[in-house]
Amino acid sequence: VNEEGSTTRKKYKRKAREDFTKATSAKLDKLYNTAVRVNGDLAKTERLIATEEMKIKKELREALLGGTRSGSEQKPTADATEFTAGYATSCTGSSGPGTSLANDLVCICGTEGSSASTTLVQCTSLTEDNGYNKGRTRGTTNAIKIYNKRAAICQQTLTTEEASPKGIAASIAAFTSLLGRNTRSAATAKGAYSFVKGQNNSNQCNSGAATGQSCVNYVGIVEAATGTPITAPIVRLKHLTEARKQLITRRQLLKKRRKSNLV
Repeated sequence: VNEEGSTTRKKYKRKAREDFTKATSAKLDKLYNTAVRVNGDLAKTERLIATEEMKIKKELREALLGGTRSGSEQKPTADATEFTAGYATSCTGSSGPGTSLANDLVCICGTEGSSASTTLVQCTSLTEDNGYNKGRTRGTTNAIKIYNKRAAICQQTLTTEEASPKGIAASIAAFTSLLGRNTRSAATAKGAYSFVKGQNNSNQCNSGAATGQSCVNYVGIVEAATGTPITAPIVRLKHLTEARKQLITRRQLLKKRRKSNLV
């Protein structure tokens, strides 16, 4: 220690390695190697966390908007990727239903040819008709407008929750529990795989929203995938299931990172 009033700095010199005892050298080597390993593990864990987060975003975006989406870019907006040109191909058959939440939402909130003021009647009591023309027959452009109108209402009335394994599992369970809730004796498979009531005939989801006939009929895609979980043929549920798995993996990695920081 420097004497009081001294302005000189005390110089320290590191002992040469050969001056340490073997026991001390061994302890220092062990400590150094541990630090290097922990630091390397932590860096690897950080990379894995970042990768999982991009995967989660990708799956959630594809569940919402359909198509192939990136998890590393800004959140995309609705585009023509998730919609077909008409109501029938989007909401019935073996290719349209379930491709995205946006598509299915427009099936329920859109119509084939009723007035604009009733286009959203099955989704909200608000007659938000400004901004799009009557009827889903106007093609993908009008479908995007219907979706954007409904999404804006959701943002005004609901709070966005952070994605979680529990939340996704609950949402899938809630949806599947409502499939076929309204038995329709004359509908295909008696309406077993339709969401919302629809009409009591083979053209169950014929888009007459004003009379409760707008719905989504998944019977074609579900029956074509007999023997598989229902989350497989309904593509948006498949994406949600993958996102749930990745959220669990991310949670495990976060726990591992916390443990590494405590070492």
